[in-house]
Formats: sequence, C-alpha cells, structure tokens
Amino acid sequence: MITSVEDSRIASPMDLRSAVPSGLRVELGRIDVGFTRPLPKALAARFVQERIYRDRIVAVLPDRHALARSRKISLEKLANENWVLLSRSPAPELVDGFILLCANAGFSPRVINAPARIQAALTIVAAGMGVSLAPSSVRSFYQPGVALIPIEPESPPLDLVALRPAGEPPPTVAAFLDVLRRQLPRIRSKYAHHHSTGRAIVSKHSF
Repeated sequence: MITSVEDSRIASPMDLRSAVPSGLRVELGRIDVGFTRPLPKALAARFVQERIYRDRIVAVLPDRHALARSRKISLEKLANENWVLLSRSPAPELVDGFILLCANAGFSPRVINAPARIQAALTIVAAGMGVSLAPSSVRSFYQPGVALIPIEPESPPLDLVALRPAGEPPPTVAAFLDVLRRQLPRIRSKYAHHHSTGRAIVSKHSF
C-alpha cells in the first residue's frame, strides 16, 4: 500500500502505523490515518472507519500435530494442549476474543508462552511447543511448519479498518485513501478470510 502511495507521487509526512491504539493517536493528531480493529461505539462517532478486509480466527497447530490435516477443528479437541497466545497488552480485544472462544468451548487455555508479536507465536508453534489462535491473515507471513485450520463453530468476524478523524480529510489524506480504495481487491485477495480455501497448511518446504 505504501508503495502505491509513493507511486502516485503524494509527498506527505503521514505517519502510517498498524498498532492497536491507532484511534488514540489519530485523536491526538499524531497520525492522519490509522489501521486498527473497529472502535467501540463510545469512540466511533469521532472517526470515519472504512473496512479494509474481514477476517476470521483460525487454529494454529504445528504441521506435525495429529490434527494438522483437519479441514476444520472444534476447539474442544485442543483443550488439553499447551497454548501460545499473543500477549494481551498490544491487542487486548483480540486476545480477549481468543479467551472467549476457548471459554465457549468449555475450557481455559493452559498458556505457557505469551509473546508480544504474533510472528513470534507462530515460530513457537512451528517448533512444536504448543498451539495457538490467530487471524487467518497470518497466512501472508508464510511461516513454515504450521497448519492454519478454520475453527467450528466459525468465529465472529474480525475486521481491519482504516481510521481517520471525522470531517473533510486534507488533500494528502484524501489522495492516499483514493489509492487505498483502488488497492482493496488486491489487499482482500491476500489478507481476507476465504471460506472456499478450507485449511491452509504451510510446511517446512513451502519456500
């Protein structure tokens, strides 16, 4: 996306970040456009949110796991596993959603590792140290040694939105958003959850 903005010759000091507290930084005037999960209703009225793509949560298993070739998996089957879950501090709502899915399946996950970055969680799972949950868009990381398996029942939708302050955007922001909108088909093809793909396994020989 940033390459596309540069190609359109937009000269702008816009600070583009994807961390969770984008709404706060936008509100404080520190960034022009943020990428984040949808804001709670108490904050949403002060912003314009445009959906970039819709995702779902998948189970992440080592590719050597006995269930790694399942087309779908119920979380009850993973109740006795060791879990590697993203630390709550960088993404509290996402991690709370993981815990709720497990609770709805009748168990509390035995978390043995809580890394701050989701890429680290994938690496730990690939090493065979546990299982995890993640948005299905992590398939774009091409992490070898893991299987990404849709869960059943299906998780609630997980959207990523572009966020900006309410009102008429400055010309540079408007130009960036125009480029972004033109790129949405490509972005959604790469990152959005696709019902037709079934399971997605990335093996150690994927490259």
